[in-house]
Amino acid sequence: MKRRSKASIKQRSIVDPMLEKPLLHLHAAIDIDSFWKAVQQVIEAALPTCFIGLTLQHTPILPRIVRWTRKIPGGFFRIDPFETYFATHPQSRLVLVSDVFPDERRLKKSLFFRNYMAPVNAQHAIGLFFWNAGRLLGVLVVCAAQSRAHFRRRK
Repeated sequence: MKRRSKASIKQRSIVDPMLEKPLLHLHAAIDIDSFWKAVQQVIEAALPTCFIGLTLQHTPILPRIVRWTRKIPGGFFRIDPFETYFATHPQSRLVLVSDVFPDERRLKKSLFFRNYMAPVNAQHAIGLFFWNAGRLLGVLVVCAAQSRAHFRRRK
């Protein structure tokens, strides 16, 4: 077997080239603005028909930092429908909309669907919930629209 020199072995990224630069920006983020911009770049590169929301520094009632890629009724993501789910699944980190609304009919009647999913014709939603010592610190919500035609990004 012929041995290859180290110089002939090309280093290849294990990350899709479309994601490499956005992921590096996410890794380098040092404040909320650079973090938010980097999160948007990663999601846009990986899931171009999605809209996203981010809430941070939750008080018992409302988050203090709220960012969305499109206008949201009320200005922030309400977790009311998820409170029952969290009562039986405390401190869940990853929640699919089907976990909270296993019946599609109930989902389509919910305020969550009407306020967040229906405006962009979203078929899927996922929430990443970040906890510390039983306290909700932040939420990253991703809703996937059916097609680019239904997606409207707010600049």
